[in-house]
Amino acid sequence: MKKDMLRNSLLYIKRKKKKSIIVLFILTAILISLYTCLSINKFSNNVESIIYRAANSSFILKSKNSQELIDTKEVEGIKNLDRINEYNLEYETLAQLKGDDVFGGEQKVEISNLNSEYENLLKIFGVRDSSLSNDFTSEVFKIVEGRHIGKDDKNKIIVHEELAKQNQYELGDKVSIKQIKQYDPDDEDINSNIGLENEYEIVGIFSGKKQESYTGFSSDYSENMAFIDYSSSQKISGIDSNYEKLNQATYFVNSPENMGKVISSIKNMNINWSNIDLEKNTKIFDDISTTVGSIKGIIQIITYSIIVGGCIVLSLILILWLRERIYEIGILLSIGIGKREIIGQFILELVFISIPSLFISTLIGNLVTRKILSEIILKEKIISTLSNASNKIFGSENIFIICQSYGLLILIILLSVLITSGIILMKKPKEILSKMS
Repeated sequence: MKKDMLRNSLLYIKRKKKKSIIVLFILTAILISLYTCLSINKFSNNVESIIYRAANSSFILKSKNSQELIDTKEVEGIKNLDRINEYNLEYETLAQLKGDDVFGGEQKVEISNLNSEYENLLKIFGVRDSSLSNDFTSEVFKIVEGRHIGKDDKNKIIVHEELAKQNQYELGDKVSIKQIKQYDPDDEDINSNIGLENEYEIVGIFSGKKQESYTGFSSDYSENMAFIDYSSSQKISGIDSNYEKLNQATYFVNSPENMGKVISSIKNMNINWSNIDLEKNTKIFDDISTTVGSIKGIIQIITYSIIVGGCIVLSLILILWLRERIYEIGILLSIGIGKREIIGQFILELVFISIPSLFISTLIGNLVTRKILSEIILKEKIISTLSNASNKIFGSENIFIICQSYGLLILIILLSVLITSGIILMKKPKEILSKMS
């Protein structure tokens, strides 16, 4: 009987080509809509996950005055608190790349008569652990080769992949940089401000692009940003090891629920709060969190609407389809074919027709989704965070989304067939045949 159902389903599709093509278009349209909605919903979930992971489990201590640095001794005791499971120190400076060229790009700000000491600049971040840096925890930057800088590293560096391509850097190569003072147009004695030069081994290469602010230097570009170990950043700046400095320190709490208790404990510590700010690590995500919530709400409504609308449209088509098959249904019932088998055949017919729509909708759905997400991403400031969230959709998560959308399509088919077939199959064979006469 199962073989007969399969054969009859395929024969009917072959015999009624025009009708099958019409149904194929309808199923494809429904599946494209479902795939797009589920993809965008998954995108918003990915962004929400990144926000929660990067923002709700850490806080930052930074100087209120960007020109002043924090003495590490002042915040030394924080790392020993019970609920602090990890921390990262960060020192930011400018350094001149020696012997090689920085990544070039179109500058939006120009400085006239710029001294040669301020050319070929890199922005250097001295970090205790680069994997804990906000740029990496938020997935703005991502290691593509090698490894992160660890707390025990000395004279190590990780560079951007574009800078590596330009200079044909490989893991293990040495890079020479020379620290300089932050640019001051009123400072005439430039040479006295030049720092130390040192050589670093490349242990990692990263990709990504963060929000950039333009000041007229090559160090403005993400491609010209590099991370070195914290101790080396102090050394190259000529800072004594007994008086280490930092721009900011990030502390990770073992659970987001403990954040309030930890912050309360720190507020009671002997720290000069007139010079130091404490803030939860949420600032860079504030401008997209509202958008994410709105997207999720809208997409859920659209998805439910597609399911209901798909059932209605498909049911209407099937009613017309089944009216032309009343004689066939009556004959099958009169010769002892059960209602379940007849309904099963109708379902199989639609499932067979839906198989080509699976491939068509995946191709078109990808294009539509990419277009929609690109528009969303371009409107937001945290471009790399959103890009990384969207890249997952077209990577490892894509198969799951395809299966989920196709599963919903099968559900729509089942509901539509049961609704429309039930109206006819509730009648006896004689009633159905009498309608034909």
